[in-house]
Amino acid sequence: MSAGNYKLNEGLLAKMTAKPMEGISENLLKQHFDLYKGYVTNANNLLKELSSGAHTGQAAVDRRRRLGFEVNGVIMHELFFENLSPENTTPGDQVKAFFSKYYGSWEKFIAELENAGGTRGVGWVAVMFDKLTDTLTTTWVEEHHLGMLANMEPLLLVDCWEHAFIVDFGSTGRGNYVKTLLKHIDWEVVCKRIVSAEGNLQVVRCVQK
Repeated sequence: MSAGNYKLNEGLLAKMTAKPMEGISENLLKQHFDLYKGYVTNANNLLKELSSGAHTGQAAVDRRRRLGFEVNGVIMHELFFENLSPENTTPGDQVKAFFSKYYGSWEKFIAELENAGGTRGVGWVAVMFDKLTDTLTTTWVEEHHLGMLANMEPLLLVDCWEHAFIVDFGSTGRGNYVKTLLKHIDWEVVCKRIVSAEGNLQVVRCVQK
């Protein structure tokens, strides 16, 4: 096993805070980004510890068990921050046609996202696409790894952990948070992910290099 080499992507914070995001405070975005820094550090530390061979037996088992949580915490936060925009956004025709094909209409797709955002527990709304079976689905990923569909590419992520909204929306405000956030999805980023997935190319980091 090689040592970790995940790097903090400061450009994501710069993009999100380039101008005020209506309904979402800069304080919330910066606090959330600070949590992402922790996942980068923890993922790298875990990989280094496992690579060094310093831990054996149950200690090594416990570190392997945590690895998916920490590494997915890095990747999913990067994807989430990447698919946000400080602008009030409108999807293009290509994006609307793609999601309407699978959900029946654009309005039904948005309703599905809002419904999924009401799932009890801590986790993420993930819109996932499988080119092989031509399947698009909205799923709930608990924490960062439970329920992640290994055969599918993530097109859109919405972080629904309390830390993603509680500063601005309170402990019971997740529904309003999701509605507000959907006004700030960077649909151009989502479109690039669609093109990559349809071309059997990797979606992760297909936009931010």
